[in-house]
Amino acid sequence: MDKDPFEQIRPLGFEGTPSDWVSLVDTRFSPLNSFELRNMNRVAVLAGPPSIGKTTIAKKLTRHLPIATSRPKREGEVNGLVLPRMNDGDMIFLSKEQFEDPVFTRKNLIFFFQAPVNGHYYGFHKAAFHEAIAQADAEDAYWICTGVGLDTLSYLLCRLSFENSRSPVVGMPTTIFMIPSDPSVLAQWYAKRGSEMDILSQKIDYHLAQAESLLHMADYVVVLNDENRDELTSAVSTILKALFVKRKVLGIL
Repeated sequence: MDKDPFEQIRPLGFEGTPSDWVSLVDTRFSPLNSFELRNMNRVAVLAGPPSIGKTTIAKKLTRHLPIATSRPKREGEVNGLVLPRMNDGDMIFLSKEQFEDPVFTRKNLIFFFQAPVNGHYYGFHKAAFHEAIAQADAEDAYWICTGVGLDTLSYLLCRLSFENSRSPVVGMPTTIFMIPSDPSVLAQWYAKRGSEMDILSQKIDYHLAQAESLLHMADYVVVLNDENRDELTSAVSTILKALFVKRKVLGIL
């Protein structure tokens, strides 16, 4: 007998039962429509700890799918909601109240969750997803890319796995893990971003534990350090090009 999809991919930090998860999903989200079901396998998810370069690479590669979040904007970041094309932004910044409004989330979000370390919300915005696919089609591109934290990836895959259990036609995204060769460099990267020093060690321990628990979900793993960070865009691009050729040959695009 097949394992329950919830037990195969349990959201990080979620302590409830499978029935609790079903109730949570049914309360927060509308079922994925046919467009979303059909195109989810065109998402390339670059997942890893903060400050590792996920969003920077995602924006360089192809059509960018920014994450929706309630965290404050950092210096230099652009909110996709104020642009003619929201996917030209770094992220989609929403209020905490919007994330906690069930009417808003059912209409606008594919999924979201609250991060246990900083309490901010993260998720996929429906309109941004549709826009990214439309832009990719207009430019004759296959992939849309997004950079997410590992806990965000955990909730996304569980959401899609649950959707598959009800209507098994969901395309699953390609996951590329970006992990540091030396965990100690995370402290340096976090400090450059201005992370609060009093919770720095807590954040590092949390993200390393995430990486260990979720590594089995990765389709590909890219190991990086300070010396090879500039080469990562090319490495990830090569992975996606090779995977596209493989899918085209097998007729599973």
